[in-house]
Amino acid sequence: MRNGTGGFVGVLAISALFLAGAPAAAEEFGWIMNSIAKAGDVDNGDGHYWSFKSAGEGKWEVEGAQGYTATVTSAGENKVSIDGFPDGWGANGTYAFTKKGGDCSLKSQDSFTHHLKWSCG
Repeated sequence: MRNGTGGFVGVLAISALFLAGAPAAAEEFGWIMNSIAKAGDVDNGDGHYWSFKSAGEGKWEVEGAQGYTATVTSAGENKVSIDGFPDGWGANGTYAFTKKGGDCSLKSQDSFTHHLKWSCG
């Protein structure tokens, strides 16, 4: 039985497909918050601008339209939770964080319109 390079090439191809589908490394909650806070006012994808800032002692908040503020907490790996905006806004809930190159985003998993994007260099 002959064992040529075909088997080796096949293993490489399968390995490359597996790695291409692997999730990106998780960012720490503090890193995500510092990055979006540094970006300043960020369009929330629904026509309003939000600004994130530290509330001290590891706590974070976001200010939205009309001066309303909400609490921002970690919701697990690459996820944040926003709570405290008026219920009718659809802005409260869990947001998934992604980073591709120098672009970052927080996309709501509860609302189809809320998607914050910023340059995170």
